[in-house]
Amino acid sequence: MIDVLYENIFKKYSDKSINIFLCGKVDGAERTIREQLREEYKDTFNFNIIFAEEILVSLLKSRDYNLLDLENDLANDVDVIVLPLESPGTFTELGAFSSFDKLRDKLLILNKKEFEDQKSFINLGPIRLLKQRERKNIIYYENNILSSEIIEKIKNRIRAIHINKKRITGINQFQEYHWNLNNFFNFSRFLLFTIGLFQPVSKTFLQEKISTLDLLDKRHFNKLFETSENILFNQRKIKIVQQGPPTLYGLSEDGHNLFFDEILATVNYVKKFCKIRLKYLYKQLKTG
Repeated sequence: MIDVLYENIFKKYSDKSINIFLCGKVDGAERTIREQLREEYKDTFNFNIIFAEEILVSLLKSRDYNLLDLENDLANDVDVIVLPLESPGTFTELGAFSSFDKLRDKLLILNKKEFEDQKSFINLGPIRLLKQRERKNIIYYENNILSSEIIEKIKNRIRAIHINKKRITGINQFQEYHWNLNNFFNFSRFLLFTIGLFQPVSKTFLQEKISTLDLLDKRHFNKLFETSENILFNQRKIKIVQQGPPTLYGLSEDGHNLFFDEILATVNYVKKFCKIRLKYLYKQLKTG
């Protein structure tokens, strides 16, 4: 059943989402730039806004992981990294991300206009390095409130970076990239499909079923599963339908509508999927 999900639904559905890692100041007395952007783009078609601390929270409870490595993993898997320079922490992120060549083309930096011509390490180092790749990926704004013009400009650059990624990667490689289950966002999509098939379903059952796929890097399976699970909860695509033990998961209303009304309909697999699910439920009744 898992192989059928992957071959007949996952690979045939072309996901149009742009996964955006929105960095920036976590909190402050004033409304932060990233809070403004999240509010502005929350209903924008195909924009999937990610705050690292919201989806990495469960992993950071373990001493096996650290925020620096996890943010780098996340940065590798997203389509665009939007980084407003509004705190010392964001300067560190700028230095860390810009030091990786494969991340530079997906970085979109937002900085105050007053700092544009300063002779600082930030300007002479990472920002100059990024301007050598694409000057348009550095956007300056006035004050702490983004104008509608700047918000639109940022939105257009996000789309341009995503399109450029497709061009650089090539159609075939870009398609393979979206089939790669070792990517947090691809795996979260597959996890949604799997919950849709087996719901109500326990976490242990899901892990046992999905881990049988040969395509997965088993060394990082726990990190992949935990992060993808948090992505789906953060997007309100799944919910807890029964508190444990065992805790059982199911699709939320949004997740149900996405999976059944859009995805299955798009790949023309509604009837076949329902037959597979009914067969599974009948087997559960006989054995249960």
